[in-house]
Amino acid sequence: MPVKHATASAYVFGRFPTGWRLGLVEHPRLGRWMIPGGHVEHHESQAQAVLREVKEETGLTVRPLGGASSPAAG
Repeated sequence: MPVKHATASAYVFGRFPTGWRLGLVEHPRLGRWMIPGGHVEHHESQAQAVLREVKEETGLTVRPLGGASSPAAG
């Protein structure tokens, strides 16, 4: 049985003079444009993980606009 790992992803928006833009990264294995994100490390929350992943994948330091959410257990 495969082991499941928690992940965290974020929609990253930037405001430019011509309007809003969505930040995407090209997934190295899938070759598709996706929102930044990745696995949650054992010592961090999903909110911490997504901020780290965005920094690692884009070089951007971002701030969340709302509270982080996760699916209900079940």
